Amino acid sequence: MKVLAVNNLTYNFDQKSICQFDKISFDLHKGEVLTLLGPSGTGKTTLFNILTGKLTPLSGEVEKAENLKIEMVSGVDNLNWDLTVFENIESHLLAHEPSADTNRVRDMIEIFGLEYKDHKKLDQLSAGQLQRLLFARSMVVAPDVLLLDEPFSNIDEFLKATLCHEIFEIFKENEISLLFVTHNLKEAYSLSDRIIYLSGAKLQTYQRPQDFYDRPLSIDAARFGGMINLVAGPITERKGERVVVKNDFGQFEVTDNLKTNNQFVYLAFRPKYLKLVEGEGQLKGRVKSIIRHGEYDFVEVATMNAKILRFQLADSSKVSIGSQVKLAIDLENAFLLPV
Repeated sequence: MKVLAVNNLTYNFDQKSICQFDKISFDLHKGEVLTLLGPSGTGKTTLFNILTGKLTPLSGEVEKAENLKIEMVSGVDNLNWDLTVFENIESHLLAHEPSADTNRVRDMIEIFGLEYKDHKKLDQLSAGQLQRLLFARSMVVAPDVLLLDEPFSNIDEFLKATLCHEIFEIFKENEISLLFVTHNLKEAYSLSDRIIYLSGAKLQTYQRPQDFYDRPLSIDAARFGGMINLVAGPITERKGERVVVKNDFGQFEVTDNLKTNNQFVYLAFRPKYLKLVEGEGQLKGRVKSIIRHGEYDFVEVATMNAKILRFQLADSSKVSIGSQVKLAIDLENAFLLPV
């Protein structure tokens, strides 16, 4: 069920400034996690201020389900450090509903794992407990939609890995719809139902996480979504749903995901889809560098025409700096992007 629809929304700070965003449209459904990605300054926080009524758009409209309650999860600066955990949640509830049953505060303390902390002052809490308090404070007013603006940015990676999934599970169980701003790609890919990418005042992509990674719709989104190999060349032949692209490395037949009359395109593929091979490879080059990345490594290869390509290896001991390698593109997972 749709709870909110943004239709052709345009906003700029004044007539002389560049638009923060221009005619963007999207829907938010009940219980959905919709993540907003994009470079800093592309209007994500501005959009939140429009949705909460703090700003008025230049044009367009926001349609909301009847009696829709939107709550923005604030930062720790908005907490009252002179009050206890219980009092912080209670004061927020009573500010919204003066006659509310304060047993709801107890419910939130239990749900968000703050038992035995309810009478503690905030300077006695850990970073993770403060974050739980912020979510409990927002949830006590029974919102339909939560706006989250980088809520885990001040938490260390070890704690974040477990906390964010635990908290989002609570939201899902309560069918809370989330608009979630993050610059952390791991969070975006693992927590989202859909991803919006905002850049250059435009909504450039509106996709499921796997599609945003495997089949992004713009160059900007492709680069933002992780390491990407881009090789430019013309389309030399069309074969129904497939096309042949010619570039410095040869001719490659791939699915025509663009479905346009573009004659010059990028053949795009993520490093995980460029494979190290023993026999004849489509591409040859020399290992330039190895970038350690935890569970796997990225290997940079300088090809004969000075093009740098990257492929992914679970065990980079198979190659060494300066060694010659042969590579093959997994063409079923390659795609086209407009130049």
